[in-house]
Amino acid sequence: MARDRDDDRDDDKDDRDERPSRRRQDDDDDTPAKGGMDGFLGNIAVAIIFGILSLCCPLLGLILGGIGLGTCKTPDGKRGSMIVLICGVVGIVVNIVSVVVQMGNR
Repeated sequence: MARDRDDDRDDDKDDRDERPSRRRQDDDDDTPAKGGMDGFLGNIAVAIIFGILSLCCPLLGLILGGIGLGTCKTPDGKRGSMIVLICGVVGIVVNIVSVVVQMGNR
C-alpha cells in the first residue's frame, strides 16, 4: 500500500517542530543594546565619559541619568545611567559647596 502525500506532509511538519531553533541561547548575551537610551548608556565607556562631563554640567547629568533609569531595560543601560546620575549629583554638591565657600570668603 502506498502512503498518501498528505501523510508525508504531516510527518515533515512534525520533524520541523522538533528541530532546534537556529538561534542559540547565548546569543542574547553577546548582542549589544539595540538603541535609544539603552544603546547610549549601555556602552559603559560612553557612560563614564558622559558622567565625567556631567560634573561640568550637573543638571544635564541628573536629567539624563533619571531618564535612563526610567527607560533602560538592560542591566548595562541601568548601570550607565546610575553612573551619570551619581556624577550629576556629585557635580551639584561640589557646586553648592564652592558657592558656600566663596560666600564665606567675602
